[in-house]
Amino acid sequence: MGGWLTEPWVTVIGTGVTGGFTTFSTASLEAVRLLSDRRWTAAVVDSLGTLVGAVAFASLGILLARG
Repeated sequence: MGGWLTEPWVTVIGTGVTGGFTTFSTASLEAVRLLSDRRWTAAVVDSLGTLVGAVAFASLGILLARG
């Protein structure tokens, strides 16, 4: 490897970044589809719900990890 991260950490970080990217791409695509269908309220509710849910679960994960 030759870097400052060990192989398990590279795997964990790589998986997290890839997973985050695909989740963001899917959420963005869904918002664009709703907007293109002129479903304004659904687009706003879906986008805000995704944002609030993501922050809430990330916070929960941090709290659980701290013990």
